[in-house]
Amino acid sequence: MRQRVFDLCPVCDSNEFEVLGNMKSPVLPKLGRVSISICKNCGFITMNPKPHSNFAFECNQAWFQREVNDIPDETSRWEKFWTRIENTVDLSSVLDIGSRHGNALLFLKDKFPGLNCKAVEAVDEFREMLINNHDVDAESFDIAYSWPDRFQGFDLVICRMVLEHLDRPVETLENIKSSLSDSGLVYISVPNSMKIRNKQPITRDYFRPIHAHYFNIYTLILLMQKCGLHPVLLGNEGDAWGLFGKHKVNIDMPDPISYRQQKNFILKRIRSGKYGDYKIAAKMIARRVLRKEA
Repeated sequence: MRQRVFDLCPVCDSNEFEVLGNMKSPVLPKLGRVSISICKNCGFITMNPKPHSNFAFECNQAWFQREVNDIPDETSRWEKFWTRIENTVDLSSVLDIGSRHGNALLFLKDKFPGLNCKAVEAVDEFREMLINNHDVDAESFDIAYSWPDRFQGFDLVICRMVLEHLDRPVETLENIKSSLSDSGLVYISVPNSMKIRNKQPITRDYFRPIHAHYFNIYTLILLMQKCGLHPVLLGNEGDAWGLFGKHKVNIDMPDPISYRQQKNFILKRIRSGKYGDYKIAAKMIARRVLRKEA
């Protein structure tokens, strides 16, 4: 039997991983099964080994194309975001990464007329909407590599529900750090792998091809610190989130979450979510049968 070769952990650079389960997407069924594994050193959960280096990016392109015409009302979401950070940030310029419909920037522009707003958005239709409808300077470029000169010196970079999608999070965070002003901060929010609801389907819902990584608050902090970004504010009440900057400050830090704690929690959720996974699998089989008969 050929030994499985794992990629290095983005957080701690270990190659000691254990497979937790295999993800199978009902939305992108042609992808087949992809292994979701946990680092035995730091407890970070990630798609490992990946089918190829740009796998998550290609899945995200296909996934989010479906949402271009679905314009949600996200007012309460961005009010919650602002309540979290308003006493900590001074705003004159902001960059929104993965801006989609631009709701975060519209919210901030309403609060701060004249705010210098820029966006990075990979989906063409979203980017055209930002430029033509909302007068936002928006570009598409590989955020893991070099950035345009004008995408520098920001007071705030918003990276909400983005980090988990990235094939190369370390390189991206290092670029985000270089794009901040000296006192600038990056807001990071990610799904929390220690806050999964009971009985949620895991292998066909929580594990998704668009998610290359699965963070808890502890592994989020470890990755940010590896990239020279230090916590200024932290939250762990649903999503795992924080404000991070270039300079260390004294704040209360959460307790470490061990590999075994994270592993046991996920395995427990996989067991409790099996019924939901079976239902989704049955629907996938039924759709395949109907397509063959059509």
